[in-house]
Amino acid sequence: MKMRTLTVTLILTLAVWICSAPILTGCGEEEVSDSNTNSVENVRRDTDGGINTREASGSGYILMDIIKKSVVEVLGENYWPDKLLTEAELETETGVGADMYEEYLAEKQNVETDIDMMIIIKAKPERLMEVETLLNEYRDALMIKYRERPQELGKVAASRIEIIDDYICFVQLGADTTAAAQEGDEMVVAQCQSENERAVDMIERTIFQALAETEQP
Repeated sequence: MKMRTLTVTLILTLAVWICSAPILTGCGEEEVSDSNTNSVENVRRDTDGGINTREASGSGYILMDIIKKSVVEVLGENYWPDKLLTEAELETETGVGADMYEEYLAEKQNVETDIDMMIIIKAKPERLMEVETLLNEYRDALMIKYRERPQELGKVAASRIEIIDDYICFVQLGADTTAAAQEGDEMVVAQCQSENERAVDMIERTIFQALAETEQP
């Protein structure tokens, strides 16, 4: 009697285990799958989500997007650049190739007759001076290109090239200079210098703030 009871108990236990095994296995596989998926997503965020890496939207870089947003907030309607330059366009425009920098933002107004632009390049340390030289040469070329067009020439003359840590900024802003031009070329330059100063100040503050946050333990 005891033997029969023990046998029945073993059979029932085995049956329950066999029926439960696929369910347990299925749950285990689902948990592993989710874990692997999350791990891949986390690696992707760590790889692509940092300040100095490319993103799929905006200018391509998180810090550069922050810088642009800060400048736009300061200048408001006086920020005219609206066309982002690709790496190839940046090199064609300025001579600065992709092997010279870690990240960049290059934006200009998408109208041939207007030349408002902002270029920010985080140069590789060993290429910093080379990038600065190329941007100065680019500025000189613009001075020649617009020498017969006083308003545009005034914007070029007022443009700023600044080095902030490993970042090199070329700002050539000013927006509508029609009213200033009626008072003379010097007023065009003065207006553009004021806008460029405001932009450079905000770029500098944003970069230094980002660097300070990066250095915090």
